[in-house]
Amino acid sequence: MGACFTLHGRLFVSTAAGRFHLADAGSGRILDVLGREAWRDTDVLPAAVDALLAPSRSKIEVEGDYLVCPFDRTHLGRTQAVCIEDASHLIARGR
Repeated sequence: MGACFTLHGRLFVSTAAGRFHLADAGSGRILDVLGREAWRDTDVLPAAVDALLAPSRSKIEVEGDYLVCPFDRTHLGRTQAVCIEDASHLIARGR
């Protein structure tokens, strides 16, 4: 795993794959969100984020500050896989 970093962005669910993605507001890049153990799909989101998404995951995005830890390096033209360690200053919005 790489060094963790904080970014401001919006978390959303990809309706095609049903997976979580995080759009970095600073760079515009999209990150794939996985569980803390990359091979598991459990415990993907902090409880505060999960609670805001609960009403309708595919129709809500959550903007905020996210502490993410990458599983791999950034590669041009490919999304980077990360896990979310913490989230703050969260705002839920309809898509």
